[in-house]
Amino acid sequence: MPGAGCGACGQPLVSERDALPWCESCEWNLDAYDRRRRGPGSRWIDRLTFRWALRRSTRDFAAWARDGVQRPRRATWLALQAVSAVLLAGWALLLFTGVRLVFTEVNGWLIIGVLCLVLAYGLRPRFGRLDDELPVATRERFPALHELIDRVAAAVGTAPPDVVALTYDMNAGTAEIGLFRRRRVMLLGLPMWAVLPAQQRVALLGHEMGHFVNGDQRRAYLVAPAMTLVARLIEVLRPSYASMALAGPGGLAVRVFTGALGWVVGLLEFAMHVAAARGGHQAEYLADRISARVAGDVAARDLADGMVVLHEVLEPLGRSARMGAGPAVWLSGAEHVREQAAPRRTRLRQLSVREEASLFASHPPSGLRARLLEAHQAEPPRAALVELTAEQNARIDGELANRFEELRQAVSAR
Repeated sequence: MPGAGCGACGQPLVSERDALPWCESCEWNLDAYDRRRRGPGSRWIDRLTFRWALRRSTRDFAAWARDGVQRPRRATWLALQAVSAVLLAGWALLLFTGVRLVFTEVNGWLIIGVLCLVLAYGLRPRFGRLDDELPVATRERFPALHELIDRVAAAVGTAPPDVVALTYDMNAGTAEIGLFRRRRVMLLGLPMWAVLPAQQRVALLGHEMGHFVNGDQRRAYLVAPAMTLVARLIEVLRPSYASMALAGPGGLAVRVFTGALGWVVGLLEFAMHVAAARGGHQAEYLADRISARVAGDVAARDLADGMVVLHEVLEPLGRSARMGAGPAVWLSGAEHVREQAAPRRTRLRQLSVREEASLFASHPPSGLRARLLEAHQAEPPRAALVELTAEQNARIDGELANRFEELRQAVSAR
């Protein structure tokens, strides 16, 4: 219970959000798996590997806080590319086999060829595409937003994205899509943008565009399509009503074969995730460092700390939207939540390590990201390369006013 003595140092235990208590001083019991806080969707392998993931996250953080974060190792990138190439070659062989069998003149092979083609279509590698329903922020209609993005891209040392799409997600991201003509895409979540003060908006853009230059292994040309291929193959091999309905020795043989193959493919997916995760976490930390250089140390650290309380911001945002309030009130409510959380910052950072640690996590725990930025913060803190003035910020919000109103109506309708 909170207030009880720590089993290691005797200090009182603490808790946040009704989580299992731990020691704020020495972090005793922070590695306890809290099933209640993980939710019903957590996978058994996540529970089994939780302590491994937590130790790896904290060990990497300690090393990178001490020695600095370097670009991910090229050996890991080459290994992932090689495995991905083999997987994609296997898919191409399946497609080729299906075509050959369909056009063979031997009786009985036509059906097998069609099945191979259907399977190849279902497993086809995806190189990304933009959802046609997403509203695109064009330069003509959103000049102030693009002006800021161009300034941040120049400070990062990269080209601005080809497409800026607006979403209703509490998130933001960038990607490179397309098979031959690769396009850079930025997805800008309106709820997140609305609850950030001006300089943290710069930090967000700096972080996202930092992924274009930080050597993120997950964005390698072959890796992402291979990962989606493996995930879809696992779905195909998962027991279905059709396979369960197969009777007799033949049906049993099919279930045993697909079950065993599913385990093998699942282990392969696990290995690829583990191999890519560490490099992915390095890339996130490097993007944070780029964000700090572009937006200033304080803004980047405050943005990372804001991620720790992001879910707490959602409730006042939704309540304000349902009452008819606009972005100014949403930002005010979010600032109030962040101010209330400031005295509990250390505990909230620690709790995020427990709740976000996973071998499958695409990002390191938010609390560790904030602590690493703090560890590398200059004295005095570095000034921003790009500053967003109140006037420029207001122009951007004016351009987004109609989209913010659509967001408000969508939230109110829930």
